[in-house]
Amino acid sequence: MVETNLRSVFTFPISNLFDRLYSERDRRRLNSRTSSTGKERLRRRTIDYLQELNTSDEEKKAVLEHLVKNELSMYPYAFMEEYQNLPVVVETDPRNGLHYVLHNRRRLYFPGDMDQRQVVSTYRFFNAEQDVRSPHRYLDGSVQVWVGDTVVDVGAAEASFSLDLVEKAGRIVIFEGDPRWYEALLCTFRPWQTKVEIVPRFVMDSMSKTSTTLDEYFGNDRVDLIKIDAEGCEQRILHGAEGILRGSNNLRLSVCTYHTAGAESEVQRILHDHHFKSEPSHGYVIFYFDADLTAPYMRRALVRAWK
Repeated sequence: MVETNLRSVFTFPISNLFDRLYSERDRRRLNSRTSSTGKERLRRRTIDYLQELNTSDEEKKAVLEHLVKNELSMYPYAFMEEYQNLPVVVETDPRNGLHYVLHNRRRLYFPGDMDQRQVVSTYRFFNAEQDVRSPHRYLDGSVQVWVGDTVVDVGAAEASFSLDLVEKAGRIVIFEGDPRWYEALLCTFRPWQTKVEIVPRFVMDSMSKTSTTLDEYFGNDRVDLIKIDAEGCEQRILHGAEGILRGSNNLRLSVCTYHTAGAESEVQRILHDHHFKSEPSHGYVIFYFDADLTAPYMRRALVRAWK
């Protein structure tokens, strides 16, 4: 099942991030939650919750139906299994030793400490997340990228999102504070270095040696679309972009909300305060990497907003 791939993806690429975010005690709790026993216990609790809820909500009923028949997964939908055996050819660039895959006929590079097996599982997972059936799909409906747009990619990781848009966008600014990705990003976007900026800093609500704010970085520059996927820092990033939110009349956003409890309502409140229309993505995520995850267990993956 795809669950093996999901676990390998999340234990490898962001293990250093978990070390920074969680205390040793919390990491022990997290390891307990992500073990086979912990995930089975969470699956049963989610099933019990949904059965007791006895909802007529078709999306929640679909999650219940899936969980009754399958192991727990972050995305409780059958389409994820289609990516388990997605053909992935991993090449190695002799100039730098980095592995890459051809993503829509463009080279997508990965960090040097990732072996070929990890590249395959990571690439499959990132592709599954952007499937049209996925709750985690960044672009949909009123949130699209148009020719000539300035696109901001916050929490880019491998930046396949930006790579898909590189010919259409007029300018792309990629923020990724994890230094492991920096060389890979430079290699991926070398053919478009005149229109793509790689910023090796985190984005937050205040300035520091390792972070910036969107307001500080862009000043009065035009911004058309912002994608934020930042491991629970999304609200702080929005607070650091109040000038952009207030001053833009045609801005679109896609903001992840599944990392922490209450993020969806808080993100919607911030955006509504700045006169954006918004809607959550369809479907649900069961983010079992949150050691504090409690009922209702399911969260919306992201909020899309527009003016």
